[in-house]
Amino acid sequence: MLTAKMKSWLPDWRIVPAAVCYCFAFPPYDFPFLIFPAFGFWFASLHRRKNWKEAALDGLWMSQIIAWISFTWVAYAVRQFGGLPMPLAYVVLVLFGLVCQPQFWLFTPLWFFLRKQFPRYAGAAGFLIPLAYAAFDYGLPKLFADTAGHAYYARPWLRQAADLGGAALLTFFTVALSLFFWGALEDSIASKAPAQRAVLSWGRSNRVWVGWIVVMSAGWVGYGIWRVEDIRNKMDSAADHLQLAVIQANIGDFDKIASERGIGGAANEILRQYFELSDEAMTLSPRPDALIWPETAYPSTFRTPSTSSETKRDEQMAEFVRTRNVSLLFGGYDHQGGKDFNAFFFLAPPAAPSDLQTYQKNLLLWFGEYMPLSEYFDWLKRQFPQVGNFGRGRGPSVLTVRGVPVSPIICYEALFASYTLPAVIEGSRLIINVTNDSWFGPWGEPQLHFALTVFRGIEARVPQLRATNTGISALILTDGSVEQQTALFKPEILNVRIPIHEPIPTLMKRWGDWFAPFAALVVALSLMGSFVWRGSVRRRKLPKL
Repeated sequence: MLTAKMKSWLPDWRIVPAAVCYCFAFPPYDFPFLIFPAFGFWFASLHRRKNWKEAALDGLWMSQIIAWISFTWVAYAVRQFGGLPMPLAYVVLVLFGLVCQPQFWLFTPLWFFLRKQFPRYAGAAGFLIPLAYAAFDYGLPKLFADTAGHAYYARPWLRQAADLGGAALLTFFTVALSLFFWGALEDSIASKAPAQRAVLSWGRSNRVWVGWIVVMSAGWVGYGIWRVEDIRNKMDSAADHLQLAVIQANIGDFDKIASERGIGGAANEILRQYFELSDEAMTLSPRPDALIWPETAYPSTFRTPSTSSETKRDEQMAEFVRTRNVSLLFGGYDHQGGKDFNAFFFLAPPAAPSDLQTYQKNLLLWFGEYMPLSEYFDWLKRQFPQVGNFGRGRGPSVLTVRGVPVSPIICYEALFASYTLPAVIEGSRLIINVTNDSWFGPWGEPQLHFALTVFRGIEARVPQLRATNTGISALILTDGSVEQQTALFKPEILNVRIPIHEPIPTLMKRWGDWFAPFAALVVALSLMGSFVWRGSVRRRKLPKL
């Protein structure tokens, strides 16, 4: 039997359907409109809590449930690559659940504060609460930088507004609509009048809010309908095209091959498989202008060999490019200044040293490619030797493929609009995204990671070609539509014709990833204004001596 103390630690029952709906709105489940009841249940839970501490505990539970439904691949990755036994891997998952979706518990003090300042959900509260949540959801550090707006990645009309304010703007729309419908339902139920009369009465007393929601919804959908048609016309009139072939060899676990063949034998076997698939790609019609191998496909450092075997492999790469007369873009490792880098190389015929272009990854994955704070505490590197210690590249870059400026990004970097936009502003006409998702298993992470990267092309209005080791590789067009994609854990060749059109202006390219900081600023200024106004009212009411 549960004691009163134990019951106080349990969540409000509405948190469970809120978390379930939230998870099922995203890949791999893909029921995006469940995002609205998710927020409705969460608002109902917040409304019934007496203070922010109880609500924050509910938020922690919600974050934990989301982790156990949608992020079980974290335990898989810890088990596979950290070498921990499965019980400890699930302990890590529980700890991860505390920070999986931190906005649900960190936002609660501000919710209660806003509700105190603006008691009714309509009016100022109906505007400021969605703005505040959007700022929290997008601004807080999260493993995948995901936000509610990302649920619409596969909805053609709803995703287009991302070129105005990114996924954070779509989150704002989502929370505003959810709060509107929940507030209307809550007020109607509280009135205890017949349903039709209650709704009509509520609508008459909240005309401004109703009008604002109608205008916002119509604008969101209307902009999407117009933008889809506009972008497709621009793609159809593209003056240039690139024919590129992605080589997905379905090789993700180097250590497994090395255990069977040794390190040198594993490296040679991996190259053999990539060369065979690349030769097959060269027989396709139309013939590709360049081949793309995904992240870390080349199994050792390139251009800085330390053994005769590595020298021979470097020579094989140059010979392949020279004899096939084809450009090769490939992920591998670079070594400079005593540091190793996760890198992307572009080798063009005749494959002389002067024909090599290089990009080094700048944004590194926590606990995978670097140990946080290890630059300040050397003992962390010694304590966790299995965690990588890669160097950071100089940042966004533009390379040239067959005369077309392209911007390379590697894996984790594809999650951040602020990282991909600068290269497009500099003139890039195509994003080439090389990724290795094999760390995380077949379920959950590959689908979510792919969905989040769709937004990079929409925000910048350029096509994006994604090349992965084990899937999902894909061509994502300028309007966010997926032209072609590969299956998971299957060797495939993705030979695609990519339209290269004139630059398309967007608000995101002009102002950057602006919406979340703007939302935070509006909320802060509104609260300051509220304090000043309330203070002046109190001073006017004071009796004169």
